[in-house]
Amino acid sequence: MGEIVFQAAREKGILASDAEVRDAILEIPYLQENGRFMKDRYRNFLTNMNLTPEDFERQIRKQIVSQKMQELFVGSAAPTREEL
Repeated sequence: MGEIVFQAAREKGILASDAEVRDAILEIPYLQENGRFMKDRYRNFLTNMNLTPEDFERQIRKQIVSQKMQELFVGSAAPTREEL
């Protein structure tokens, strides 16, 4: 998602909460072992990708906002009763 679109979404109140970002990171299969989040894998992943936790969280936040926007547009594209 482009930065301009992300900012426009934020201005419209389409946000990703810190809890949503945390939950999304905790659910990444690569960062889990036997269904448990592994901090060491997370740290290694960030190091290998040359990312800070803040950078990665911002990427996840953008993905969540993008998904919300897609859901909003898909929902608004559905015909109303009157249109049917």
